[in-house]
Order: sequence, then C-alpha cells, then structure tokens
Amino acid sequence: MSFIFNAPALAVDVGITLIYGFIGGCWLVVIYRMVSLGGQLALLSLPSSFPHYPSFSSASTAQEYWLSLGGEFLFAISLLEVIFSIYCLYLIRCAQALPDSTPRSLELLKDLIVHALGSGLEPDPPSDPHTRTTDEKDLDPDLGIAPSTAFLNKPLPFDHPKAKDFRENHSIWFQNSRWEDIYRENHLEWLSAALLNKPLEKVKEEDKLKSKEEAVLPLLDELVCAYEKRVGTRLPDGYNEYLADKTIMLFKDPIRVSLRPLTLSYGVAWSVNEIIRQLLRYKGFKLKCCSNRKNGLKYFLRIPDSWRKLPSDQRPPAILFIHGIGTGFLLYSSLIKYLALSPWANERPVMILVQPHISMEIFSPAYFLPPSETQLTGDIKEVFEDLGFHETGVELLAHSNGTVVSGWIIKAFPKLVKRSCLLDPICFGKWLH
Repeated sequence: MSFIFNAPALAVDVGITLIYGFIGGCWLVVIYRMVSLGGQLALLSLPSSFPHYPSFSSASTAQEYWLSLGGEFLFAISLLEVIFSIYCLYLIRCAQALPDSTPRSLELLKDLIVHALGSGLEPDPPSDPHTRTTDEKDLDPDLGIAPSTAFLNKPLPFDHPKAKDFRENHSIWFQNSRWEDIYRENHLEWLSAALLNKPLEKVKEEDKLKSKEEAVLPLLDELVCAYEKRVGTRLPDGYNEYLADKTIMLFKDPIRVSLRPLTLSYGVAWSVNEIIRQLLRYKGFKLKCCSNRKNGLKYFLRIPDSWRKLPSDQRPPAILFIHGIGTGFLLYSSLIKYLALSPWANERPVMILVQPHISMEIFSPAYFLPPSETQLTGDIKEVFEDLGFHETGVELLAHSNGTVVSGWIIKAFPKLVKRSCLLDPICFGKWLH
C-alpha cells in the first residue's frame, strides 16, 4: 500500500535519472559509432566479434534498412547532445568567473552594514522630545523605527545581553567558532568577500594601485571598528589560520551546475514556451522591446481598446507580471492563461516581462547579460512614458526572483505602483543584485 503513495515520487526520481543518464548514453553512442567507423575504414583493428554499427550500405532487407535508419537518427541526436554538452561546459566555465565590479558603491554598502548593526538596539532619543525633525514628520509609519547608531559613539559593554547575542549570531559566519578565535584579519577577509566578492589579498593588491582617497581597505577597517563597538570588545590583531577554511565566503564555493540534455530538457521547455508565446499573440498580445539600450527589456503587452477610450482618470491600472527563475512561462501557464482569457484582465493593460537570463533560454544573447537595477528601471521608465502608465499607475504581481525586479520598480516609481503582490519574495543578499 505504501508503494502506491510513493509511486509519484518514485516516477519523478526515475524520470530525473533517465534525463541525466541520457547525456552519458549519447556519449557512448557517439564513441561506439566512431570506433565502428574506424574499424570499417581500417583505421582501427577490431576483433571479428565486434558488433558493427548498422549502415545503409550493408542493409539488404527492409528490416535492416529501418534499423540502419534508426541508428543514423540516434547518432544524429547523440552527436547533437555531445556538442551541446561541450558548449554547456564552456558556459559553466564562464559562469564561474567572478564579477569585475561591485554591484553597489562601497559607501552605500558601508551605510547598510552600519544600519544593520543597529538593528535590535533602542532607537536614538531625540535631542528635544518636544520637537520633531523634518525627516521624522515625513517618515512613513509602515517603514518602522530606524535602527540606532548610538553604539558608534557609546560602544556596548562586553557583558551587555545584546552584545553577547550579536557575538553568538555573527560567529555563524565562521561556522560557530569561538569569538576569541576570530581575529581582525579574519573579519576583514569576511567583509571583503561579503561586500566585494573578492579575496582580501586581491583588495590589498588593488589598493596599492589606487590613490589614498580611492583605497578600499580603510573603509573595511572602519566597518571592523563598528563591529567592535557593537560587540563590546576589540578583535585580536593578526590572522587565525584555523579559520581559513571555516569562514563562509560565497566566491570560494564553485557554482554547482548540472548538465541537462538539449532535446529532453531545453528543447521541451523551449517548445512549450513557444506555444504559450503564440497563444499570447493569438489573444492580442504583442512582443515589444525597449530601444534605449542593446538587448533591452522584452515584454508581451496587450492594451484593450475599451481601456484607451476611457478618460485617463477612469482607467484601471495596468497589470505587470514578473516571473521567477525556472523555465520561463512554462511554470506559469495557468496564471498566464488567466491573464489572457479572464474578463477582468481584458479590461486593463497586461504586461508580462520576458527574462531569458532566468528562463533556460540558453541561446539567447541576453542569457549571460542580466540587467542591472539602473538598466531595468530605465527600460521600465521608457515603457511607462510611451504607454501613458504614469497617469494610471500599475499593479505588480511578482514571484521569487521576480520580486527583486519588483523591488527595483517600487523604489524607482513609488507613486506609480498602486498595489503589489509578492509571492515567495527574496529577502537575502539584496545588495548583490
């Protein structure tokens, strides 16, 4: 009875095993064909018992003909998979490369770290409790209370409960090592990896070629001092070799990539996505592309005629859907069907972003060119201005990795976003995007 309930999971496991084993099987077919061909051309000395690959020239019956035809088809597919797997190995090598520049300015990252260090502390008391600053008056109550930075001027005592709690939590980045084992250079190494995605040695080498004003290490030193004030103690000078392999740094770990077959994985995903694209076109959507930069944002758009005829103050806001990482439109077929067919969605503009860099569109020119925040918000600004969405506003629907993009849009156009629905939002490492 338990087998019946486990059957779906077992079927999935078997399917995954077959897909991953398909590539290895293709390599074996190609190798076997090459060896067999070498024997036929007398390039290799093969035993007489070696089973030769079926060929058209040796086919004497209809059965042998169809067998040889099937063999040629299998070889063609296998050769295609072998070439594609080699291409994927090249792409994996490209993906392992570290970015050349920091996604955010170091000054901004420094402010974010100091801001985060103040979390959990009592807010700074106002200089005059009867007066309020302009910032306090304009502060949105939904944003909460800003963390305190008073610890920078008045460091916490070592035995302060919140200093002790912070030390215990922060040591997780060093695989729960004892706090006294974390030396100053170890912490600088971690900061360099967390903020710059670079080894500390590389930062020191780059600083030698920079001016005093452009040097990065002094800013990292200032952050270490801020950490020391937050935890209530100075870090020992030097470097603890014991933590060399214990410090958690993203760039140390290679990017894990699994090869997938072209025909059974990418081919199926592309075919289904193409069917969905054609259905969107059939239901009145048009594929458009932003022109303000090369490889600009692409999107499907449908604007009902009834919406255009309404006065601007009576038009409902447009719907902007931003999908997450995966196989593109394939995972959202039910939602896209609703956006394309429902009467509710036919009363307003619907815009669906196309994001090849997170959609298994491995042959797209933009596959390795994910847009930055500046590039994407520039594209969105162009769209909003061209379509007049600045008059009606938009409503955002985003899932997973798409919530990063929605966050950029909300920050860039806070007055235009009327509502937002974030499904399974990303909340970690936002400064890296």
